[in-house]
Amino acid sequence: MLGLDLGERADAVAEPLRVATSYAVGRALRPLRAPSWMPTPARRRARAAVATLRELADEVLQACRADPSRDAPLVQALIAGIDPVTGKSLSDDEIRDELIIFLFAGNDNLAMTLTYALWALGRHCELQDRVAAEVADLGDRQLIPDDVARLGYTFQVLQEALRLCPPAATGTRMATRDVEVAGYRVQAGTMLAFGRLSVQRDPTLWDDPLTFDPDRFSPGNCEGRDRWQYLPFGGGPRTCIADHFAMLEVTLALATIIRRAEICSLADDFPLAVPITMVAGGPIWARVRLR
Repeated sequence: MLGLDLGERADAVAEPLRVATSYAVGRALRPLRAPSWMPTPARRRARAAVATLRELADEVLQACRADPSRDAPLVQALIAGIDPVTGKSLSDDEIRDELIIFLFAGNDNLAMTLTYALWALGRHCELQDRVAAEVADLGDRQLIPDDVARLGYTFQVLQEALRLCPPAATGTRMATRDVEVAGYRVQAGTMLAFGRLSVQRDPTLWDDPLTFDPDRFSPGNCEGRDRWQYLPFGGGPRTCIADHFAMLEVTLALATIIRRAEICSLADDFPLAVPITMVAGGPIWARVRLR
C-alpha cells in the first residue's frame, strides 16, 4: 500500500506513533492547556515524533516520484490525484499528511479489531474451527490479497467483531437541513455526534444483539438490511477512505493467526476504554497453542 517494507523499522515507526497519539489525546482531554508557543517536554517529544513520521512519509513519497512503477497504489493515487474544481494536484506536504493519517488510522484501530475477533473466537471454539477449516483449504502457502474472496466466513467474523466493538465508537456529521430526532428539532448547521456502538447493539435493529454471531453477515442474512444500522467505517461520501484496505489487511492477519495457533480466551469480559478511539481497557488474557 505504501510501497515500503516496514518490517525492520516497525519499532522506529511504532514509537513515534505512540508518542504523537498520546500527546494529541492528552491535549484533547485536558480542560486547561499550555499555550502553543510554550516548549514543554511533552510538546518537544511530540514534535520530534511528528518529524520522524514526516521523514518516513517523505522517503516513501520521493521513492515513488523517482519510480512511477513502484508498487505503492495509495501513494501513486495521491500523486495522480487532481482537484476536479481547481485542476490542481496535491502538494508534497499534503501527500505526506495523508500518509501519516493512514499510519495513525491503521495502527490501533486494526489491532483492536483483530484483538476483539481473536478474543471472541477464543470463547467460541466451534466458530474458530470454522475459520481454521476455511483457511486450511488454501494450503500452506503465504496468503495473498486474492485469497480474501475465499475467506468468506473469516470476513464475516470480522464484520461481527466490528459490529460489537467498532474502534471508532462515535462519529460526527453536520446537519444540512432542519430535522426532527426523537421529538427534538435539530437546526441546519448543527454538529451531531452519534454512537456507532449504540446503533450496532440496538435491540430494535438486531436480534439478540449482544451475541457474537458471524452468520448475521452471511449473504442471505444481509439482504434487506438497512444501510444505516451498520456503520463501523461511517457512510456516505465521507466514509472511511481505507475501509476496503483495512478489511483486506485484517482478514489476512486473522486467517494467518488462526491457521497457526489455537486461541483459548481466559476471560468472559472484554474491558473497553475510549481515550479517542476504542481500545482494550486492560490485558486480554488467552492461552495459545500451536496447531
